[in-house]
Formats: sequence, C-alpha cells, structure tokens
Amino acid sequence: MDIKEKQFKDGFNSGYFLAEHDPQLARIVLDAAMSSKEPSEYAYGLSNGHDTFIAERIIAQNKEEFGAVKKEPANPELPEEKLGDNYLKGFNSGYFLSKYEPKIAEQLFTSFPNKSEYCNGMLGGKQEYDMEKLKGRVKGMTQNKTPSKDITKDKGRGK
Repeated sequence: MDIKEKQFKDGFNSGYFLAEHDPQLARIVLDAAMSSKEPSEYAYGLSNGHDTFIAERIIAQNKEEFGAVKKEPANPELPEEKLGDNYLKGFNSGYFLSKYEPKIAEQLFTSFPNKSEYCNGMLGGKQEYDMEKLKGRVKGMTQNKTPSKDITKDKGRGK
C-alpha cells in the first residue's frame, strides 16, 4: 500500500467515526480539510468516510421504517459499547488528523467544542502525535551530533 492509499484509508476511518460520534465536529473538520486548493488524500478519505456513514445510516433508517429489519429491544444488562471504545476511536482520529492535516488539527484543537469521550480521545491522539514528533526531533538532534575526535594527549608522542 503506497502512502496516498494509507492516507486515504486513515482519513476514511476518521471521517466515518467522526460522523458517527460527533456530526457537528465532523462538519467543521470536513469544511476545513476541503477548503484548500488541493485537498490531500486524507481530506478525500475524511469526506468519503463521512458520506459512507451518512448513507449507511439512511439505509438502516429506511429498512426500519419499511419493516425490513426488526429493531431489537435494548438489553439493560449488556452495555451497547465497552467503555473506552469511543475514546479509542477518537484517539485514532485525532492522531491521524494531526499527522496528515496539522493546520486543521491546530485550528480545531485551540477551540475544541465538546468534551465527550470521543473528543477527549481526539485530544489524546493529537497529544500522542505531538509527543512522537518531539521525540523524533530529540532523537534526530542526538544522532546528528558531530563525532567527537578521538584525540588523546599521548597520541603522536611515542611510548
């Protein structure tokens, strides 16, 4: 898989989960991502993931309305989603948004509109990416040191 395919795939997943968990935030991110003259593959993936979720939701609603699918009664004993799943999905979205669209991520996270579990995950993903970037810079700085010259006091003086 080449880099453009990976960016598209990551954007698709982020767009799908954004639309599922926070539609207003998804709209903000999509508008910002698609506003540039040449949107990135990540931005195209965001848009496609968002649109796919919306289409799937409309199809599911239509099936329910026409009686094609019987809605299962909610079981109060079993939680619908494990605690932390939304955080993890948000974390991944925040990480990839920061990686592929850093300007949009910076604008979004300066005035973050929501404090849901998903949004907290997005903030965590952004922070993780920022830390990895910082670690990479520090590692690069330590590896790019000029090699110390191996000169000793006794060199050339004969023993």
